[in-house]
Amino acid sequence: MNLSTMNHMEVHLNRSFCEPEPEGNTVTITFQQDVWVPPPSVPQEPTRVIIADPNPFMREGVAKICQTVGLQVLSQCAEGSTALESIRSLRPDFALLEVYMPKLGGTQVVRKVRESECPTRCIILTGIPDESTIRESFEAGADGYLLKLYFHAGILCDAISYIRGGGRYISYSGTWHEK
Repeated sequence: MNLSTMNHMEVHLNRSFCEPEPEGNTVTITFQQDVWVPPPSVPQEPTRVIIADPNPFMREGVAKICQTVGLQVLSQCAEGSTALESIRSLRPDFALLEVYMPKLGGTQVVRKVRESECPTRCIILTGIPDESTIRESFEAGADGYLLKLYFHAGILCDAISYIRGGGRYISYSGTWHEK
């Protein structure tokens, strides 16, 4: 089956864990919209990120999560000033920034990135669930705000996808999205 030209697809699901349907224990789902998958010969550029956090264990853990979902980690920084230099020189797609870092905090980095009109999308990744910090981050130009307490690969992928679509993303005792 060639997915790049498929217009109709039937999926049969085994429903043995539920009561059987009248015709048996299968359900047919029909999709009527076109499905397009790029051919294997078209290389897709990986999403490029930098990670800035003063805690080396946090940086390494976030880097492993990024690599697990196919993101390319360009740089890991312990200080905000180094993160800003990396953003300006490497121009990653996304920067994951801790609010509190030596020399320059994450919110200050975001503000300077926005002032320089760099296209890097900035996500604050912090353990601080303070509403004034959240507000300050978004006023500085942050595209997302993720709490370390709720951080996992799924949240990261959701945030990146949502931000790429033009929204702002926040994970804060649950999830909120804004377009």
